[in-house]
Amino acid sequence: MYLLEARGLSVGVMESPGVMPRPVVRGVFLTLERGRCVGIAGESGAGKTTLALSLLGLLPGNMTMIDGRVLYDGRDVTTRGTDKGRARSAFLARQTGFIFQDPQTALNPLMSVGSQVEERLALCGMKSRKERREHTRAIFREVGLPDTDGFLKRYPHELSGGMQQRVVIAQAVVHRPPLVIADEPTASLDPGIRDDIAVLLETLTRERGSALLLISHDWTLLKRMCGDMHMMYNGEFVEHGPPEEILNHPRHPYTKALLAAMPSFEKRGQVL
Repeated sequence: MYLLEARGLSVGVMESPGVMPRPVVRGVFLTLERGRCVGIAGESGAGKTTLALSLLGLLPGNMTMIDGRVLYDGRDVTTRGTDKGRARSAFLARQTGFIFQDPQTALNPLMSVGSQVEERLALCGMKSRKERREHTRAIFREVGLPDTDGFLKRYPHELSGGMQQRVVIAQAVVHRPPLVIADEPTASLDPGIRDDIAVLLETLTRERGSALLLISHDWTLLKRMCGDMHMMYNGEFVEHGPPEEILNHPRHPYTKALLAAMPSFEKRGQVL
């Protein structure tokens, strides 16, 4: 049985009352097994983040799921229209972790970083404040952050971009979820820090046996971490297979065009 499965998933934007939603994700089929990493690539605006949010019922108010089903470990967790499903949301909060692409907007500027990770544990049912603090210290050590009281009391704006991203990762995995969705986790980071974050994600998911859905523009990262990847264009998956096969032998015209637009020393002086 797959840990996560999307069957014919379509999402639409509600542009005006009484008008059918305009599709922005169309007929997506996706499967993810425990302990595996699946990647999603594509240009900005292709629908990658919308798809990821729809899998967890986190779509913004102007979007709705218009077709398809989402199954988590065989359980139907599909959300439609105004169905918030508190029990379903609580279940997904315990079973999943979401790493947002911009740590500056993902973190609450009015809360200390330690409190934000502890809040996640409280939402997952950990009642003891002492236990929450111990778990927070432990995950901060795992992601390469100081575990001192002074650091836990610091606010997001007092940290570097790399440290902020580590806090976001800590917040997503502190409760040891079976499924982690990472949306462009290295996009806003310097090249040196990107590699550190990639190693961290690889280690955490491998050691914990978590499934990872990785959304990224970074071909090297996808090739390194994913056994399979999907190419997304205009809200649809247009190509699927091992990263090496897609990157070395692209079949779809969009994939070929996207790869042709990548700068390299070999293409110096040529029109991209």
